[in-house]
Amino acid sequence: MSLCDRGRTALLPFMNIVDLRQISVRQVEPLLEEEARHWRDELHWDYRSALDLIKRFLEAHALCGCAAFENGNAAGYSFYVLEEQKGLIGGLYVSAKYQQAVIGRRLLDEMLYSMRAVPQLTASKRNSCPRRPGRRPAQ
Repeated sequence: MSLCDRGRTALLPFMNIVDLRQISVRQVEPLLEEEARHWRDELHWDYRSALDLIKRFLEAHALCGCAAFENGNAAGYSFYVLEEQKGLIGGLYVSAKYQQAVIGRRLLDEMLYSMRAVPQLTASKRNSCPRRPGRRPAQ
């Protein structure tokens, strides 16, 4: 085990990543409510309608993404939607009670890994970003 691996293990000894289609709303309800408070308090936006939609998809076990559980508590979640041949990140939230950068990165990595496994998503979308004149795309 390398020093980096030991440090990572020490930071998150009991973190589990679980597919959102395998969990219930009840398991992530406190996290969702915290997120709604954050949107209201920090961003002055009523997040309840978006939250209701997320809950409906969670209840139907139809939301693509994952949740991070630390010691049995939901620490963060991320989700994405599929639109034609694109995967669109719908959201990523990590509770302020946890190591946001570490958990957020893990959720993002897991989400991107899942999207890459979807056969109908095309890799050619990477070329849709504007290029500087005179520069060739990477081979």
